[in-house]
Amino acid sequence: MIRVLLIDSVRIVREGLAAILSGHAEIEVVASTAASAETIRALLKYRPSVMIWSSCNLEHEEVALLTRLCEENPDCRMLILTQCRRPERVQRALTTRVAGILATDTCSEHVIDAIRTVASGRRVLDPELAFAMVTVRANPLSDREMEILGLLASGVGPHDIARKISLSPGTIRNYLASVVRKLNARNRLDAIRIAAERGLLH
Repeated sequence: MIRVLLIDSVRIVREGLAAILSGHAEIEVVASTAASAETIRALLKYRPSVMIWSSCNLEHEEVALLTRLCEENPDCRMLILTQCRRPERVQRALTTRVAGILATDTCSEHVIDAIRTVASGRRVLDPELAFAMVTVRANPLSDREMEILGLLASGVGPHDIARKISLSPGTIRNYLASVVRKLNARNRLDAIRIAAERGLLH
């Protein structure tokens, strides 16, 4: 029996997934939760063999929770359903112990097959996401550089960025100089343009 924990912030989505999975005798939905500390409690209580997180956009906070969930029960396999098409976010998620990533528009039978695959110890990656990852240029920026460039792109000045993330203005200037150099940009504005064109900005 494959014991499944469903994760989604929208209750009706969880109920819909549970209804789909209930038609398969080898799959049992043991719990469903929103993506929060409640998920940690359910994971520890029910010890599922597979977690399914639908509507996950692979943002930094979500990847942090992914990491914690995988650490709390290393024997449980995580399958993500996402609308995200950004290769760098998919790559970041794959650096955790995530076992599978599918697009949210995947048909139900493919989801069932993916559950069986990850439960058996193998991994699954949506073909379109895999293609995007191998064709896109690698992101040369660190997470901190991405954070600072994203704040700059949203209109936050360097001094305000320094206060916001508790670094000195000089350190922020050094990070931005590194960003400009790594992206082969002419200046900071050009770096923002290049990053936006390459889909690096969140």
